[in-house]
Amino acid sequence: MISKKMICLLLVTTLISTVMSAQTNLPFQKEIDAFAKADSIYQPDAGNILFVGSSSFNYWKDVQDYFPGHPIINRGFGGSSLTDLIYYAKQTILKYKPSQIYIYCGENDIAASDTVTPQMVLVRFQKLLQIIRTNLGYTIPVDYVSIKPSVARWSMESRIVEANKLIKTYITAQKNTYFIDIHHAMLNEHGAVIKDIFVADSLHMNAKGYTIWQKVLTPTMIKTKSPIVQTKWGKIAGYKEGDINVFKGIPFAAAPIGNLRWKAPQPAQPWMGIKECIRFGPSPVQGEPIPFMCWSKEYLIPKAPISEDCLYLNVWSKSTTKKKPVLVYIYGGGFRSGGAGCAIYDGKAVAEKEVVFVSINYRVGVFGFLAHPELTKESSYGASGNYALLDMIAALQWVKQNIAAFGGDPNQVTIAGQSAGAFAVNHLCASPLAKSLFRGAIAQSGGSVLPSALRPGLNLQQAEKLGEQFANAMHATSIADLREIPADEILKSNTGLSSPIEDGYVLPNTIAEIYAQGKQNDVTLMLGWNEDDRVSGPPVDAKQYKEQIEKKYGKAAPQVLEFYPATNDAVAAQSQADLSRDETFAVQGYAWANVQNRTGKSKVFVYNFNRKLPAYNQATDFGAFHTGEVAYVFDNLKTVDRPWQKIDQSLAKQMSTYWVNFVKTGNPNASGLITWPSFDQKAQKVLIMDQKLEAKILPTKGALSLLTTLF
Repeated sequence: MISKKMICLLLVTTLISTVMSAQTNLPFQKEIDAFAKADSIYQPDAGNILFVGSSSFNYWKDVQDYFPGHPIINRGFGGSSLTDLIYYAKQTILKYKPSQIYIYCGENDIAASDTVTPQMVLVRFQKLLQIIRTNLGYTIPVDYVSIKPSVARWSMESRIVEANKLIKTYITAQKNTYFIDIHHAMLNEHGAVIKDIFVADSLHMNAKGYTIWQKVLTPTMIKTKSPIVQTKWGKIAGYKEGDINVFKGIPFAAAPIGNLRWKAPQPAQPWMGIKECIRFGPSPVQGEPIPFMCWSKEYLIPKAPISEDCLYLNVWSKSTTKKKPVLVYIYGGGFRSGGAGCAIYDGKAVAEKEVVFVSINYRVGVFGFLAHPELTKESSYGASGNYALLDMIAALQWVKQNIAAFGGDPNQVTIAGQSAGAFAVNHLCASPLAKSLFRGAIAQSGGSVLPSALRPGLNLQQAEKLGEQFANAMHATSIADLREIPADEILKSNTGLSSPIEDGYVLPNTIAEIYAQGKQNDVTLMLGWNEDDRVSGPPVDAKQYKEQIEKKYGKAAPQVLEFYPATNDAVAAQSQADLSRDETFAVQGYAWANVQNRTGKSKVFVYNFNRKLPAYNQATDFGAFHTGEVAYVFDNLKTVDRPWQKIDQSLAKQMSTYWVNFVKTGNPNASGLITWPSFDQKAQKVLIMDQKLEAKILPTKGALSLLTTLF
């Protein structure tokens, strides 16, 4: 006969076995592990606002955009119940030490079973609140967002209403705990749920639904003291992210609209009071940002706003009295797209290293580069075009005049850019208008020392003829007519000049000639390119490739084929990729470094970024692709959705340290880092950035030396 003691032992053993089994088959463990991995990369500050709960938060991926100026951590995980939140409280709530907590949960408790009563939902919430208060105290506001109604779960509406009622009643007696009635905000005047605020499943919300939540939640968010700065044109208020002051959407020039379209940037109008600068200004007019190839959404501008009124900049600065060096970043996009609001350009991590980070907008496409005889005549300087470069110079002048108020040193400014931004950096280094506005320059995958098919050298007269052709195509007989045409219509035409020219004003000569004469802004340079920088399409077979090389390079074709062989189709495919990289990006950097060594006094540091970014699958494997290094440089791996490894985090820390050292001292080196030798014409050593860092002779030295003679 089995004793009571044996029965108890069996029951305990069974219970332990059940718990252990549940813990090894937890339905949300993947999400929890993903949060932990994200935290190891992002390392969120204490004091953020925490959104935690089930799918209504989980699907709110762009929640930060709805609440600008409020740093938010979103830890919603789909399908979770209050029981799950209780179990995962340590991993999803307590570890963050938030300044305010929003909880959305309870809906899935009711949906799980008809046997779950409103009273049971209340008891579970009480248990969760007890855990929060026991561990975090009572000073943190806890806001319970009521269970929402939905078309899909309308049959459960009575239980949802009762659960909301019970929790609301309970909360009224709790210290620093609040009930937010989102439920009634989602009902129409007849008491039925609004139907057009959901996606196709009639359960999860679309942007209209989240806009309702935004309106209800915004007034409940804690108010923090905004950092306020006095600029030359008026006071501005930003917001804080940890110990970093953030200011977004600061106007550095008047809106280039109406009669100011295709004019040099004009001074911004002063304002009274305090201007709120907590969200990015509009991106310049361009096509809709749609992810393609390797460029996922993190590399693209926000979908809105996009406008001709785009001349804004952004500042991240640490809250210290010490004057700090300044990094001004210029985005890429082929001079036809781009904007400072891309996720990868977030400046917080750089600012934490005692550097003031500034990102700027400039006009792109024909809005930034149209030249025309009538525009030349109406200008005060006898030229037209290059408005984008003038925008950049105006932004640098703004920095010179105002950055001290943000803790920056106006005499210690470094400019940096990638792709078209790097081409622009080369132009600024050559322009007399930018003299004394910066003391160092960084160019990532780009340069304009040599003419190319991608960026042919055009003088003012040639550009003006193209401008007249553009006006004719738009059926405009004057610049006044062109200025009357809506921006969208001009954009749809997909015509007009969209690159810099030698206008005699911004650029008095070709960049090659300016450098050859030693008339460049002689500043310390850091430049380089990526192993898989390329702009070529699908490869052709070996026979076609060889024919293309022979046609393009003539007598020099055999030499080119020595470095970029056509042995077979596979070899030819790799050669086409390598030649695309070298013709477009590498040879420009190589030629720039060499001419600076010949005619300048300042040092040059050259890198090759060869780390192939980790990919989820073959479809997302693009190697060390164009723009791939940016997230490493700014220590911003957190902004890009890729399966990062520890080696990537380590590489990002090292690369960002090199960049920051360069901004601070004009030299990327410091103790604890692999020595990065300066580049000279004899040794031609570069720093290879891959799974390990290594200084060595430029591997493609011979090929690039040949290419410089063929342009």
